[in-house]
Amino acid sequence: MSDVLLISGSPARKSRSSLLLEFAANALEAWNVSNETVSILDFPAEDLIQARYESESFTAFKAKVEAARAIIIATPIYKGSFTGGLKALLDILPQNSLRGKTIVPIATAGTQAHLLAIDYSLKPVLSVLGATDLRQGVFVVDTQFHYTDTGFRLDDHLQERFDTSLGRLAVTLKAQVDLAVGAAYAPAVPLHLASSGPPLHCQAPISLISCISCFSYFVRRIYERSG
Repeated sequence: MSDVLLISGSPARKSRSSLLLEFAANALEAWNVSNETVSILDFPAEDLIQARYESESFTAFKAKVEAARAIIIATPIYKGSFTGGLKALLDILPQNSLRGKTIVPIATAGTQAHLLAIDYSLKPVLSVLGATDLRQGVFVVDTQFHYTDTGFRLDDHLQERFDTSLGRLAVTLKAQVDLAVGAAYAPAVPLHLASSGPPLHCQAPISLISCISCFSYFVRRIYERSG
């Protein structure tokens, strides 16, 4: 199974959102982060529309979601919300399927009028599925997306934001690995951080930025277990 699962909510095989997802997959590969992409088009339409939760067509998808440490979701925005096909696919997932996972949403739209669609339509659904580490979304308007002979390019400031979002995700995933490595060196720490206890020190040989991300991840896991 892959570290990152990329989910395309576009009803078209080739679209702006699917190209952005492809770019993200290539960037993660360059950072040695394993990933896999699934699309709503990979599943029988009848199973999605009729919400056949127990259909064998969803078995592998559920397993990939469970195994992934992070999920990137890309969708076009129609009528102020993400696609109905994506909603149908998310409805298939069991309760709390996204708990403990880092989520990065990507959306494309025709105008800036849909700028808040990620926050007002997609993120609430992801939260219901247990997502707590919801990263700031990447929102792309058609005029910021430019086709080229080799693919596409984004406006410079948007490309920088997109690269930063993916870079931070890669750092977070590395920090989680470093945390596991550090556990092999450090003594066991109780899940409650007692105020009278000794300070928590990371004994793994990792960078400062990974250490900070590592600590944030550790605190979040404690919060999730206590909740």
